Amino acid sequence: MSITIAKKTGNKKGLASNYNGKGLILKRIGQFAEALTNFFNSLKIKEELNDSLGMANSLANIGSVYDEQHNYEKAIEKHFQAIALRKAIGDDEGLANSYGNLAGVYVVQKKYKEALKYQELALEIEKKYDIKQAIASSLSNIGLIYAAQLDFDKALKYQFEALKIKEELGNKSAILASFINIGSVYLSSNKLALAERYLIDAYSLANEIPDLDGKKEASKQLTELYKKQNQDSKALHYFQEYVAARDSLINEVNIRQSEQIALNYEFEKKELAQKAF
Repeated sequence: MSITIAKKTGNKKGLASNYNGKGLILKRIGQFAEALTNFFNSLKIKEELNDSLGMANSLANIGSVYDEQHNYEKAIEKHFQAIALRKAIGDDEGLANSYGNLAGVYVVQKKYKEALKYQELALEIEKKYDIKQAIASSLSNIGLIYAAQLDFDKALKYQFEALKIKEELGNKSAILASFINIGSVYLSSNKLALAERYLIDAYSLANEIPDLDGKKEASKQLTELYKKQNQDSKALHYFQEYVAARDSLINEVNIRQSEQIALNYEFEKKELAQKAF
């Protein structure tokens, strides 16, 4: 409706903003092709308006959709275009986000040297402006990059730095993620008593919040831990917890999809009724 009004009134800035908003919704529900169409529509208008910041944001959104589609070369291309614009206008905080997005693409490609470079550049900016939640996130991501390369000492160093900040901020979801990351590193390095401590804490916190994703991951890791220790009854218990959390997440997705189908049906029914007159 907002797009229609913006078109009628010739409000180009509002139209670009609404195309972007629609693109974000479509991306969230997994309709990537339509999301791209809206982000490109937004980008075109921002180019006409010579809105460099808006162009950078649209390019970043386009890059994130390409990332979701596993089209990594195009994702990297768009993130670099966004970075160039952000540098030109001095958008430091946006630049940190774009560096982080680029690092994420390189991680998926297992290009860890490049991933580390750009995540550290993001961290440098975040420290400059003392953006604590972003600092914690970057530290955690750097820890994950080192863990992927089996450098467990460095992985733990960064994960514990991240955890300290998250605890200061009192962000329970972020703390949960750190518990899982630390537990996973200890599990991979066969320090099973320490792994158990952090994964049990993660499992308990996931139940407290509650956080089904966190519960699923903590249960999965605990299953592996107890299998390593030949504690079959505990391994079975946490495997059952993992399956229950996984199935609950699947059911949530199915419910949302069913609700969306019903909404679309009602909308189409109204359209047909209007056309009948």
